[in-house]
Amino acid sequence: MIQFILPILVALSVANTSDDSLVAEVSKLDPPALTKIVSEPGDFRKALAQLFLAVSDTTLKVDEANVALDKIYQSGPTPMRAAVLGTSESIRARESRENKFEATKWVGKAIQHLDEGVAGAPADLAIRVFRINALVKVPEMFHVEKRLNEDAELLKEHLGGKFSSAPSADLLSLASVSWRFGRSKESIAYWKIVASRTSTDHRMAETAKRNLEKYNQ
Repeated sequence: MIQFILPILVALSVANTSDDSLVAEVSKLDPPALTKIVSEPGDFRKALAQLFLAVSDTTLKVDEANVALDKIYQSGPTPMRAAVLGTSESIRARESRENKFEATKWVGKAIQHLDEGVAGAPADLAIRVFRINALVKVPEMFHVEKRLNEDAELLKEHLGGKFSSAPSADLLSLASVSWRFGRSKESIAYWKIVASRTSTDHRMAETAKRNLEKYNQ
């Protein structure tokens, strides 16, 4: 069965444009705050809240957010809007995984828009994190390994080996890439750092703890 999307797209730290700022703001909110935004009128902010809720809760559908994000993208494409749209399309692929044709269609769209986001802002680490998390569980029949390695290397270069102070979202993204390529020791090292941050990054610390528990089973 094809799987898509890791539930760790939270607390992104890069904010170079108004789009990036809004994404960073919404990504830091907990589920109750996101649910409140969803119940209010809005466009990009509301669609982002729906997207982040669907990332972590597989019972929630992302089709409404995807339609809204597509309209916003069409009204004025930016690298971040392309990346966010691609992420929503990857979740639609997850939702369609029982239908191979539909899943393939949506993952193709996701790759197209995620690549567009990276091409438009190659130094934007938030967009790289989006692409990693959207594609890290996608089968290699879609030729994603080069993209994952490129994104992970850029993150590592930016962090300069200072992993103890690195953003948790970056570390979890690096851990997921390392795990995919069989570098379990690297993944464990990243998870242990994040798992220790229970007071500052509780949700991501819990994600890291669960991954460590699964490894130790």
